Amino acid sequence: LHPVEGDRLLGIGQNADEQGMTLGAQVSLFDVSDAADPTRLDTYALPESWTEAEHDPHAFLYWPADGLVVIPIWASPAFFGEPDTVPDPYAIAGGALVLRLEGDHLTEVGTLSHVRSDPRAGYEQDPSIRRSLVVGDTLWTVSSAGALASDIGDLDEQAWVSFGR
Repeated sequence: LHPVEGDRLLGIGQNADEQGMTLGAQVSLFDVSDAADPTRLDTYALPESWTEAEHDPHAFLYWPADGLVVIPIWASPAFFGEPDTVPDPYAIAGGALVLRLEGDHLTEVGTLSHVRSDPRAGYEQDPSIRRSLVVGDTLWTVSSAGALASDIGDLDEQAWVSFGR
């Protein structure tokens, strides 16, 4: 749980069915103005995925100036626009999910990926995004493979810095 504007909390975890079977990553916005009766205002669920932010608060970024919420996410490669880059259709790719908190709603801004070549050729470093930060008007995401600079408003790529040889 992470405090956001007003009497609200952002929760990051797993969506589950009534039997407790996990269904995928979920981000929820709660109104906690009445601590005895918290209310869920909105939810963003991503089936068949998970996020490191479920266990490590350092993996999560909330940038209040822009209402930006960034979490690393592991999902199918197709989620990141990379359906043909992994030979196994059940493979998992690591990227970042970017949401915007506006009023009582969470909206998807987009996703980011550090995949820069065909994974079948092998990576020198793991391209799974692990951390994010904002510098000025630039959203930086960091993986073992490198750092990606993206425009904070529309996620357009500004620069890529490889950590490879």
